Amino acid sequence: MQKFTNYFSLVKRNSLLPEYHGLCRQLFEMVIVFVFCGVGPGCYLMAEMGKKQYGWRYKLGFLNGRQYIRRINEINDQKYYPATFNKLIEKALLINNSIPTPRMLGHLNATRGRSCDGKKLRTSEDLRALIERSDVSKFCLKLISGYGGAGFKAAEMVRKDGNIALLDLQEQQIYSVDEYYAALDVAANGDFLVEQYFEQHPDIKKFNPSSVNTLRVMIYQPLGGEPKCLGAVLKIGRQGAIVDNGSAGGVCAKVDIQHATLHAGTFLFSRTYCFKYHPDTDVLIDGAKIPLLSEAIELAIEAIQVFPGINYAGIDVAIGVDGPVIVELNARSDYAYFSLLNLSSRHALSE
Repeated sequence: MQKFTNYFSLVKRNSLLPEYHGLCRQLFEMVIVFVFCGVGPGCYLMAEMGKKQYGWRYKLGFLNGRQYIRRINEINDQKYYPATFNKLIEKALLINNSIPTPRMLGHLNATRGRSCDGKKLRTSEDLRALIERSDVSKFCLKLISGYGGAGFKAAEMVRKDGNIALLDLQEQQIYSVDEYYAALDVAANGDFLVEQYFEQHPDIKKFNPSSVNTLRVMIYQPLGGEPKCLGAVLKIGRQGAIVDNGSAGGVCAKVDIQHATLHAGTFLFSRTYCFKYHPDTDVLIDGAKIPLLSEAIELAIEAIQVFPGINYAGIDVAIGVDGPVIVELNARSDYAYFSLLNLSSRHALSE
């Protein structure tokens, strides 16, 4: 009930703005969109359907959640989904096809872990040895089958009493390697991808320095056609967070691709709040320039083509001083991005 009360409050607030239709008109449209498309008020509000600039083709052009999953399962060959759901396989495909991606250090597993230089990577001693012989000062660990930033860890090597120790970048606390390994609970959690922590471009880092803020670039390759960019969103973490995921509370800002600039930020699942400035760092988002945007989009287009059977994905791209890199592919990218991009999914994903 509270959810619908919040929806009504937002409709009422929007109705006072000159670019929106009145209260009754918006409520009427919500009913029509739900009856004909099965799309609820949350999507109506997130996609800003109540604005006068949008006609019925736009408003009736959104697939509902079930239709969206069915459609992308038609576009993508489902037997190849494991290539994007498993970060180890995904990383191998990117590396083997010379697609820039953060440097992989190894696969941490209690019984079959292996570093990229051929050594075992199974115990805390193995992890310590990898850190000692590596020229990497900061690294991150990702659950191989993790989603939405779950299980993501990042650490920086420091010296404590003459020994190697690890500064956890989320907690800002120093652990011995043995303590850090024990906290990972590798035996229970299974598999971690270990890679070098990516140093992002200062023009991207400024929005929130504690997280690597990535572009979610939506790429679709129609049957028999060339891959194209449907749109892009910059995901920005909150202060102190080491992940930028919208599902983890991060701020999302739609990208104006033509001008390589950002729109005001908002949350992935709600446009209740609109941020001209980052809510924690007070850095200007609205109108800010994105460096190397065209290169990032071109790289995302290249990346999708090395994954057999994958014709649609939301591709996370990080931008560094030396250029963009592919962080990961999401063959079932969250449906909310279409609303955030003001992009009618039914039309965008047609052949």
